[in-house]
Amino acid sequence: IVNTAILGAFSKATGLVSIGAVENAILEYVPVKREENRLAARAAYDLTVEI
Repeated sequence: IVNTAILGAFSKATGLVSIGAVENAILEYVPVKREENRLAARAAYDLTVEI
């Protein structure tokens, strides 16, 4: 779940990939705990701020 959270933060910090694309990839390719991983990525995305 840590790695998917990092993907969410990466999405917000860089803008190189949308959070929707990250969520879709998690739901399609992550073998276990898909929803938990998706929620972790979304939470990290929502909590990431620029400084």
